[in-house]
Order: sequence, then structure tokens, then C-alpha cells
Amino acid sequence: MYGEEKNHCCGSGQEMTQGIIADPQKDEERRRKMSKAKNGENPRMLGRHHSEESRKKMSEALKGKPISEESRRKRSEAQKGRKSPMLGRHLSEETRKKMSEARKGKVRSEETRKRMSEARKRKPLSEESRKKMSEALKGKVRSEETRKKMSEAQKGRKSPMLGRHLSEETRKKMSAARKGKPRSEETRKKISVARKGKPLSEETRKKISEAKRGKRRPMSVRHLSEETRKKISAAQTGAQISEEIKREMQAARQLYLMHRFQQKLREAIFGKKRAEMYVRPASTPDVVVNLS
Repeated sequence: MYGEEKNHCCGSGQEMTQGIIADPQKDEERRRKMSKAKNGENPRMLGRHHSEESRKKMSEALKGKPISEESRRKRSEAQKGRKSPMLGRHLSEETRKKMSEARKGKVRSEETRKRMSEARKRKPLSEESRKKMSEALKGKVRSEETRKKMSEAQKGRKSPMLGRHLSEETRKKMSAARKGKPRSEETRKKISVARKGKPLSEETRKKISEAKRGKRRPMSVRHLSEETRKKISAAQTGAQISEEIKREMQAARQLYLMHRFQQKLREAIFGKKRAEMYVRPASTPDVVVNLS
């Protein structure tokens, strides 16, 4: 039933087998020979390249054939300890474009995304790689459609920084990188809209309060421009103010009036020039002057 047909080549003494090899032992031997030929000192494809037609045929033949878990493990074990064939080599710009075009429109499954995520977690990026990625992304403006897609993809996912805290060194680097970069009016509006309706937690309020302690109020000497006053007035028109905020505003107003009174009093006693040089530390009590 599993007979093999053998033809003798003209006087060469070589035998050519036709049909399917049914014997598992012979099949295994054939696999070993093929593997040895591929992994030897002079592989058959060394210096040779498949034609475009051959590549297409191979691609079509492999499409739709899922690789079993066992095969994946075997391939992984076989590749361990080998150097990457791309070590020290770089893809040309033409090759990169071809790869990019071939990948466009292909949606990765959720399982594939998870595997890629797990594989990347174990491989921290070097400083050089981070710089290259940063340089490649500079000056690229994402379209509104791309922003929406990214937003939809992130919805429902937990933040990668959940439960983690930035080190003091990282905070300083981020602060130094942002200094001197003014935000556009459009960016300010987007930030304002994103923050609306998000109440600050008690812990966040305490942190903000602690950070501001000992610092002079930014508006203690400066005055608001007419344009800024109009914007604030327009933003507050029709806004519903809670009783708690009303009380806070009233207390802030009283504190402001008290500071103004003390400033006027210092000017009357010490003179305007000396009064401007006087800066009361946040931790010291107010100066009480006995006029009697």
C-alpha cells in the first residue's frame, strides 16, 4: 500500500524516489539531512537569493497555516544562543518603506498585542534607543483621526504609572525640558477642557498647599491686564458656585484686604521705599505697630 516507485537514471546508479515517504524513520532522516545542509559551513542558499516570484509563491503557501505551540517552542530552542542575522547591519530606506507599506492595514489581534507587550517588558530600552525614538518623533504632528484612534484604544486600560512614582531626578529632567516652552492658546484651551469636572482629591489639595507654602503669591505685586480680567469675568458668568467655594472666596478676600491694610500701614510708618523692600516670611506673624 505504501510502495515506493523508483526510477534509475541513465547509467548513473542513482535512485530517485517518487511519491510520499511513508516511513517515519526515513522522514526523520530526511529532515536531519535537510537541517544539516542548511546549517553547514556552506549552506545551499549562501550568496543566492529567491526571485520575486518564488517569494510570492512561498508567501501564498504559508498563508492561513497556523504554527502549533510545539513548533514555536522548537523554533525558539533552535534559535537560542545564535547571533541575530541583522547584527551590525542596517535596513536601507527602500526596504523600510516596503516593510511599512506591507504592514499597513493589518490589525494585530489582542493576543498578539499581549505577547508583544510581554516580550518588550523584559527588554529595557537603552539610552541610545530612547534618543533615536525621540529624534524620530520630533516634528511629527498626529492627525485628528490618529488622536481619536489612540484615545479609543487607551480607554478602559489602566495607566502604566498606576501605583508608581517618578524619582526626583526624573522630575527635575522633565521640568528642565519643559522650561521656556510656551503653550499655544489652543493647547491651553484643551488642557482647561480636560480638567473641567475633575475634582481634586484631598491628598492632592494638601500636596499643592505644601508646595506653595513659603512662596510669595504670584499676584502679590503684579496686576491683571484688562484682557485677562475680561476672560475671567466671561468664564465665571453663569457658573454655579458652591457654598464652600463662596466661603473660601470670602476668606481669601478678607486676607487680601488685611494684607493691603498692613501694606498701607507700613508705608505710612516706614515710607513707601522701605515698605516695598519689606517682605514678610510666610512663617512669621504680622508686625503689630503700637501707634499710641
